[in-house]
Amino acid sequence: MKVIFYADGSCRGNPGNAGYGLYGYSYVETDKPNPTKHPIPAKMYYTTEGFKPEFNKSTDTNIEVINIYECIVSLAGHNSSNNEAELTAIIKGIEIAEQIDTLETLVFYTDSAYVVNSFMTHMDKWKLNNWRKSDGNQVLNLAKWQQLDVYKERFKERGVEVKLIWIEGHSDHYGNIVADAYSRIGSNSARFFNNKNDTVVFNKVLPFKDYKKLYNNKDFVLRFKEVSFTSQDKDDSTICLVNSSIDPEVKGRRNMDTSYLLTIEEDPSSVINKLKSFYRSLRRDYITPCTIDLNCLKDKRMLRLLDELAPMYILEPVLRTANYFTLPGDKDFLLHEDRMTHPFNILCYKVYEKLMDIANLESYQDGIYLEDITDDIYDVVTHKLKLTNKDKILDFTDKVTKYVPLKQQIQLSIGLDTPSYLSLKAVEKDIKTISLIIETSPESNYCTIYMKVRTATKTIFSTNCIGKFLLNKKSNVLTAKK
Repeated sequence: MKVIFYADGSCRGNPGNAGYGLYGYSYVETDKPNPTKHPIPAKMYYTTEGFKPEFNKSTDTNIEVINIYECIVSLAGHNSSNNEAELTAIIKGIEIAEQIDTLETLVFYTDSAYVVNSFMTHMDKWKLNNWRKSDGNQVLNLAKWQQLDVYKERFKERGVEVKLIWIEGHSDHYGNIVADAYSRIGSNSARFFNNKNDTVVFNKVLPFKDYKKLYNNKDFVLRFKEVSFTSQDKDDSTICLVNSSIDPEVKGRRNMDTSYLLTIEEDPSSVINKLKSFYRSLRRDYITPCTIDLNCLKDKRMLRLLDELAPMYILEPVLRTANYFTLPGDKDFLLHEDRMTHPFNILCYKVYEKLMDIANLESYQDGIYLEDITDDIYDVVTHKLKLTNKDKILDFTDKVTKYVPLKQQIQLSIGLDTPSYLSLKAVEKDIKTISLIIETSPESNYCTIYMKVRTATKTIFSTNCIGKFLLNKKSNVLTAKK
């Protein structure tokens, strides 16, 4: 069996809080016809030379991936160097590989020229020179180099080849990108620990088939752009207000560029709730709307780690910017306060309460009209939508205007006034009922139209914006169906 590791170290201060990350896989060569793809990037292959964006069938050897190795560690103390973290990552990888009885070859890819050159070229000379460099000075990080020398001799006796290969850091090399992110989590986590020994933040060895299953997350909420919530301590663990735009000039206003959905779920997203709880725990002297940028969670590696680790270990605070956080290696804000004044965000906790009040509405109530439109767009027998991805508009004018004095046609834009076609397809098999809810305002002759989709596990409300449709008269009288 052969093993490839990507190793990286990180330090905040240098010296300062330090940590390292390891990411790798074991494999055997095989004559199977198809190359092995990574489960996340659309085109990334496991090869005998590490990850490659393309697989050349004439030059690359097919392999069978056996196990995936992941490790994130924070170094003890708060005064470690980046080189120390890089070295410790290599030592950890060797310790892992040493447990494999059938090990033939061990390869490390790292962006540390110091570690690669020292291990491959200088270490044997240092040893012969009583661990002194050519200038007579003692080798830095001596204890770690001596530890590496012991392992090197052990592997030599076993006939195992150990190689360290330099790769350019902060480039598009996938393995290095992962190892760098893991190392940053390690150094970020170090500020929370005061242990005398290194702290293992994350350590997994998974069969490849189990590793692939971790990335089958099809959470409905993650199909959108943002989650809005209030910093106020609310019991909204089953509620999620999402929207389809991050443009502050349009979201929540009277426009045709954004849509909002609120989901009430029996099995809510644990990641979203963890992020809400973390952000609400921060010290602040005011109540404000807050935002989770779901685009940042397109990286399924980070999504999975947020599911397994406390957010404080992963999220990096933005210096000089209060209460703004990013994911390792990402410049966009994952968590931030939203100072916009549009109604859906600034009063999002009131929106929660309003929609919760009408969540179980099954018939007409004062100021609120409900119409069942299930049969218009869904086949309850085949459990299939009657829509296609080419449909753009749903017209319910004739069905509703005889009960509601609207001054305009009820033409709902799919994906704006309603969930998108793909969002509806995602819950297609579980749909129970679909309804329109028309809510009037006592202060004006505008009304809000929601689509309510009830499935086996969630209720979804969607709208383009509050007060979009115009009533025919200011009295806002709705005629109950007889």
